[in-house]
Amino acid sequence: SHSLTDYRRLEAGDEMTRYSDRPQRSFKYETSLSYQYFLDFPKFTMYIIPEYNYAQSYSSDCRNYYKLDNSSASLWSIGALGSKKGSINGVVDPANSYDSRRWNGTNTAALELYMYSKRDDYLNISMTPRIQFRNLYDRIEYYRAGTDTTIRRTRWFAEPSLELRIDENNQKGLEYHWKLNYSLTHSAPSLLYSVRYRDDATPLVVRESGSNLSAMHQHSAVLSYSRSLIKKRRFLTASLTYTLWENMVCQAMSYDMSSGVYTYRPDVISGNWNIEGNVRYETPLDKAKSWKFTTQSRISFRNSRDYLNTSGSAAPSVNSVGRLLASERFDVNWHRKLYSVNFTANLTLNHSESARFQTLNAIDYDYGVRGQMPLPAGFEAYAEMRMYSRAGYSDDNYNTNQLIANIKLAKSLFKGKIRAELEVFDLFDKMSGYSY
Repeated sequence: SHSLTDYRRLEAGDEMTRYSDRPQRSFKYETSLSYQYFLDFPKFTMYIIPEYNYAQSYSSDCRNYYKLDNSSASLWSIGALGSKKGSINGVVDPANSYDSRRWNGTNTAALELYMYSKRDDYLNISMTPRIQFRNLYDRIEYYRAGTDTTIRRTRWFAEPSLELRIDENNQKGLEYHWKLNYSLTHSAPSLLYSVRYRDDATPLVVRESGSNLSAMHQHSAVLSYSRSLIKKRRFLTASLTYTLWENMVCQAMSYDMSSGVYTYRPDVISGNWNIEGNVRYETPLDKAKSWKFTTQSRISFRNSRDYLNTSGSAAPSVNSVGRLLASERFDVNWHRKLYSVNFTANLTLNHSESARFQTLNAIDYDYGVRGQMPLPAGFEAYAEMRMYSRAGYSDDNYNTNQLIANIKLAKSLFKGKIRAELEVFDLFDKMSGYSY
């Protein structure tokens, strides 16, 4: 890839022209093997499933970075720079040029047990415990001004998971399903973070590295429930999800108020977690089932933590942000043959707070109608009108009300092999540049 960027310092009035040539290559292959063994017992049945997987990957990343400030080459096009690289070797920036090659090999051995009970009633109970062991081998060769290094790393991970499921079908069209899942996964930070270097290719932004970071651990638990009346077409689903991240990789940021320079350095932090609940209900509104009503509710809270400091601080301090999202969606649909009408309303409440930032209490909502109908000569007409509104943002440019209308005319040709469409989007020209 190639990039050509001009920077201008307003206080000094000088310009900086930077050219980057960055060829990249990569490949990946993997192979796997599994076997299924069946065991039958008086009260339950079991499947024993051993698995093995091997994956190998390679990637190379080379960046040649040139400072073209005030040179004749600063006036060349990006195509000319690419074809005349020999002419600009004298302005290469060795401190921000590098050559990196990375190899990764992963061996995974797993054992899964699938067990379900034998019962005479309509209740089915199954359990699936699983354990997998991963061996990661990483190697990086990195060349940069002041840096010529090869780093190797080997890590072992044990990752257990469990699924418990209860299903009931009373043979009269009523079904219940309960499911509980838990999993623990690990991931190793990029080996590039272990290489010691300093990169200031982007003005006012410095990126540093050289840390041997701990592996990240992710705990996930999901509890879900569903109830279905098949004949009456009534469906209820609900779920609760919890996720905890330990040693999550973040970019610790420090800001020098005197120079305006931001410095980023990779680090790990714990205490990031998220909990989310969802409920969905669907039911017909008439005996002919031409009308259908659907509601979807969602509420989530995420606690996000990272590091932040300013000049004068001895060390970065923890910055925490709590974000609560609550949303509701209503749909009423009517259909008969090739005719259909859909009424929809959405509401989202967004509350975010932090000791370092202004508290946000914002509301996003929209409502509208969409329909389609057949026309003579095989044409189809589609129309939609929707009002999008936002309120509660500190910048009034985002507190908008936009009425958006779209119309589309379509026709299938040559027995459906070709479809022609003509669409008029934003008929009233109300779409704002500050939209979503």
